[in-house]
Amino acid sequence: MIETIATKLDELNKQAKLIKRFENKYKDKFANDLRLRPSVGSFSLVSCADKTSQSGWSKLGSENGLNRAFGKAIQRQRRNVPEKKLQSWLIREARKGARKIQSISELLGDQFWFVSDEIAISDPVTKKKFVADMLLVRVDNKNLAQLVNVELKYQRSMDTFRQVIKFREVLENPRLRRAWQHFAEIMTGRTFQWHLPQKNTYGLVIWPTADNPSRALANKKRADYERIGVLGFMRKGPKAQKRYVFKIE
Repeated sequence: MIETIATKLDELNKQAKLIKRFENKYKDKFANDLRLRPSVGSFSLVSCADKTSQSGWSKLGSENGLNRAFGKAIQRQRRNVPEKKLQSWLIREARKGARKIQSISELLGDQFWFVSDEIAISDPVTKKKFVADMLLVRVDNKNLAQLVNVELKYQRSMDTFRQVIKFREVLENPRLRRAWQHFAEIMTGRTFQWHLPQKNTYGLVIWPTADNPSRALANKKRADYERIGVLGFMRKGPKAQKRYVFKIE
């Protein structure tokens, strides 16, 4: 399995380098809410606007394909997925901060840098699929970095924690670790000083704030899942200017 996933990570890094070249070449195209997202073997042109959250054109493989996608209008998703609006909001915040997500950084006291989102790695032999809503880099006050896989949910479910743990199988594997770190450095355009392997990753669950936090199931179960932080969110403000407000749980 590891050999197959290592090959897929090589493909992911290849696409990351490609979209960085396109981002530099077509800077004017990404002035608003359009962006490029790498995946294994291809890349996507995606919107992070609130009305067209995470919609776009996928499975692009060339500059010609990208230019054709630029000429097409992006439509709203047919299915309403509230997590996508939260995801897009965080990404817009990262774009404003040169990839730093200020709200989470201020709340947790470290620097959180946006790497990419909708990461999916699968193994054709075992049929296992490893998915992360978002991948970040956390840099602490000693300037040491670790990868952070994030799960976004609009319902509170302990399965969310298990999703974070499952992705760690590939994120923390010693034979894959450097490829993931390389991916993060390509996407952020930064070089990090990485934590030792035993502190190599962190997880983050972001879901709705509990009506009664003292009775929340997560408070009783979190001890079972090490190195996972939990943020509750609420959406506040006028309809046209709603923003997400987070709190540590």
